[in-house]
Amino acid sequence: MKLFAFLWALSWTIAGVSAYDLYGGYERLIYYNAYRMDWAKTGGDKRMTIGGGCVSKKGAGKPCNLLEFVEYINVWNSLTEGKRPLTSLPGMPANFDYEDIKKDDVGKLAIAMRNHGITGVYDCLKINKEVSGRNDVDGLFGKMGQFIAGAQHANGVPANAIESAKSAINVWADLRKWAMNAAFEDHLRKDFPAAFADTDPKTGYKPLVKDVGDTGETVKTFNKDDALPRIKQVDPKYKISKDYDAFKKADPGHSEKVELADQVKNSVGC
Repeated sequence: MKLFAFLWALSWTIAGVSAYDLYGGYERLIYYNAYRMDWAKTGGDKRMTIGGGCVSKKGAGKPCNLLEFVEYINVWNSLTEGKRPLTSLPGMPANFDYEDIKKDDVGKLAIAMRNHGITGVYDCLKINKEVSGRNDVDGLFGKMGQFIAGAQHANGVPANAIESAKSAINVWADLRKWAMNAAFEDHLRKDFPAAFADTDPKTGYKPLVKDVGDTGETVKTFNKDDALPRIKQVDPKYKISKDYDAFKKADPGHSEKVELADQVKNSVGC
């Protein structure tokens, strides 16, 4: 079967949500809540591992709020430069407290950051000083999982920082999987058009959808095994698992991040 070199260039959106844009918001919420844990442990001194270079507008000795933290870690360019300084997010209340993030705020904040266009590239070294470089995303995922797994049991760590981090991790890991499986669905549809020929010709194969972050928004989801009975009618010998493995190997960077996301989720105990 033909595999595509650029598997992750998806064009689908449902209710305006792209998993690719959205999980960047959840990642920033994971990192910020880890920063809150580290601050609680160290008092913001030089022992900090997470976001130690972030400077609060409130002055020395004060932790950064979410917007200050995001402004600090983001890699800004000509397309995003005009969005800073960050003082608020679209769709959030005018008096919202961006420092005291609660579990129920996580989904709304992730979507607000996506809508504001600030969920792109970040500097891994600014987030965690122990990673090997500014682009070491894989190393960052592993380090953050280890840090949160330990920090959640430390004295003085805010309970809502732990709850918010776990909430963000759960949705983030699912978004990574959904994006991977949705790409695989597009691959199957191109190779087995007859298997999906009985669907609505205007919309094609209707995807499953799932709520994201209790916000009422949805993203496309896909279970590869749901397609197998259809495909067996066209090609009885087809083994979907073998092709899925080949599909993942065609773009190992993203498939490995799906596995890393699961590892973070398991290490933290979500």
